[in-house]
Order: sequence, then structure tokens, then C-alpha cells
Amino acid sequence: MKNRPIFFQVLGVIIALIITYSINLNRRMSANWMGPYLSAAHNLEWSGDFNINIEEVIHFKELNVKNQDSYKFKSRKNLTHYNHNPIGYAYLIKGASMLFPFVGHQMAIILLQCLVFLLVNILFLKLFKLNNRQKWLFFILFSVNPLVLSFVPFNFYYFWQIIPSVIFGYLLLSKKPKLIILFALILILPFIIITRPTVVFSLLLVVYLLYKRTTIPFVMFGVIYVLIISFWLFQPIKKNIWHTVYTGFGAYSNSNNIELNDNSTYKLYTDYTGKKLNASIGGNYYDTEVIDKYSEITRSETLRIFNESPITFIKNAFVNTLQGFSIGYINKAGDTINYFIAFSGLILIGSMLFFKKYIWFLMIGLSIGTFTLYYPPIQSYMYGVYLLLALYILSTFFKIKFYYS
Repeated sequence: MKNRPIFFQVLGVIIALIITYSINLNRRMSANWMGPYLSAAHNLEWSGDFNINIEEVIHFKELNVKNQDSYKFKSRKNLTHYNHNPIGYAYLIKGASMLFPFVGHQMAIILLQCLVFLLVNILFLKLFKLNNRQKWLFFILFSVNPLVLSFVPFNFYYFWQIIPSVIFGYLLLSKKPKLIILFALILILPFIIITRPTVVFSLLLVVYLLYKRTTIPFVMFGVIYVLIISFWLFQPIKKNIWHTVYTGFGAYSNSNNIELNDNSTYKLYTDYTGKKLNASIGGNYYDTEVIDKYSEITRSETLRIFNESPITFIKNAFVNTLQGFSIGYINKAGDTINYFIAFSGLILIGSMLFFKKYIWFLMIGLSIGTFTLYYPPIQSYMYGVYLLLALYILSTFFKIKFYYS
């Protein structure tokens, strides 16, 4: 039967997702960070503020995982502005809860992510004239890869970084890209941008490929639509970028005893002010004066370390970037293992340059370069790269044909 491999592969993906969800049931994003998104999704106004009901979020935090998955948030009146994360994921949750109204709102977004992942696999497995060997290699490298699967039935926004990579891979490997597929992917792009702004530079290369492989009117529509919706829905936040930069120093052994741990960096605020920084919902972390003071403290400490040892900063950025061309940084694995991962990334970069696959080098570099200058590419941050790596390996070493290079 001609489609038998696809049938078994799709069935395999479904089974793998169910197993992954079951195994990682207690490996969840803290309700302290997920709860606000769920509350905002059900108090959402188009282009409105990120508003949440603190009492309901606190109630949600007190539930066990099973009850959190079945919990349905309600529209409330006594709302508080939430200033910590970008608003985009709230729109995706709202859409998921409309698509799956029969389950709790957290489960709805998990189901939507699983559905999109399944469709992505079907797209690439049926996309080009693969022989059975190549199909099964893609299946192993990507479809049922435990590292890839771990962020699909996971209750946070990391999964959605895959969308720019899907568009990129489809444009490169499709003999004749179908505009209806590209149209569907572009429709959700603004929501990805305002969910995870770090994808924005990789979209420059996506636009370039759209120009090369589709029509000018279609490219103009895509760019104008994405810009208008992104700016329309964008909401400013008070997230402290210096917190992330300072914490990033802790990825490797350092003389300042910094750890790759948020609590380690929060301690700076206590050391400077004598007051504890409380990041729990309703805590002082969300007060404008407190976060401004915290930003000032972390900025000062970060610049002090940079001025004392700029070479360390450059070394970390270089190693971080190399790791982004491999499986990424592994927290608490130690310097030796993470330097080895960086070396493996260097080898992959060498192969890209040797085989003149510059476009893959640029796409991966643009995907990770927005954060590896100051923070290691932990798996959640670089999730969108795994599809690129799988497709690059298949196209380079197993002779899957490019239709643009």
C-alpha cells in the first residue's frame, strides 16, 4: 500500500505524544507563569492590555496538575495589568479554547500544539519524493525524537518557535510551494512574533525565500499583514533583560559564583535593598518601582562584570552560539559536556561551509543569535532550530533535493 509508511508514522507520532505527555505530566511550566496567560486569554480584548484576575490565578496555582488541565477560566471584572511576559500566547490559548471547548483551557492549548505538530510532520513526510529510508530517517530524527517531543505537550509557548522554521523548510524543500499552505502559516505568524519576539530576525530570511519562490503580490500581502497585526496587538512589558544577561554568566564556571538560576539573580535585589524580591503572582516583582530598581541593579552588576572580564563575555557568546548548531546547552551538565556540545556545533558549521549550504547556516544563526550573545541556548529557547537541524542533516547527508539554495 503506497501510503502505508505515512499511516504508521502518523500513528507513531500520536502514540509518542501520548507517552510524552504521560511521562512528563509533572514536568510543567510553573503555574505562576502559565496562570496569567490562561487568565488573560479569557479576559482578552483585541489589541487590549495583558489583564489578569490575580485571585483566580492564585486559585489555579493551588490545584494539582489533573485539575489544572480541566480548569476553565472565567471572564472577570476585577483585573490587574500584568507586565512580565509578551501577550501573544494569550491569543493562541484563546483560539485553542474556542477550537477545543470541551476541555480545560490549559489542556486546550496542549491539544492545539499536538495537532499542529502532527500536521507539520504530515506536511514534511508527504512533501517531497522521499524513499522509505529517508522518510523513516526524518521520523527518527524529528518526529519521535524525545528532545523535540518534550516541548509539544508542554504548557508554555516554546513550541511555537517552530513556525518560522516550518515555512523556511517548506520553501526550500518543496518543488512547487502551495500558496494555501503558506497562507495558513503566515496567518499565525504575527501571534508567534508577539509571543516570542526572538524569532523576528529569522523571518528576514523567510521573507527572502518567499520572494524567491512565490509571487511579489503574495510577499507584499504577507509582509504587510504580519507588520500590521504585530504592531496592532503588541503590548509593552517591563521584563528585565538585564536579569537574563546577568543570569547567563552562570552558564559556565565563573569567579563571581553566579548560577544559571533565576533565584540566584533575584538575590541581588535583596543584597542591595535588604528586601526580598517576590516573583509570585501578587508579589512586589510586578511593581513598577521595584522592577525599575531591579533593572538598575542587574544592569550595574552586568556592566561591572563585563568591564572586568570582556573576554569571558565574548567566550561565552561564542560557545553559546556554537551549541545552537547542535543539541543546545544542558543545564547542570558541567562545562566539559557543554564545551563538547559546542565542538559538535562547530563541526556542523564546518560541514555547512564545506558543502556551501550557507542559507542553512544563516537561518540557524539568525534563529539563535537574538539571545546566544548573552544566554546559553537551552532547549526551550532554541526549540525552533531542531526542525532545521533535522532537515539540514537529511538534505546534506542523505541527498534530499533542494529546490533553492
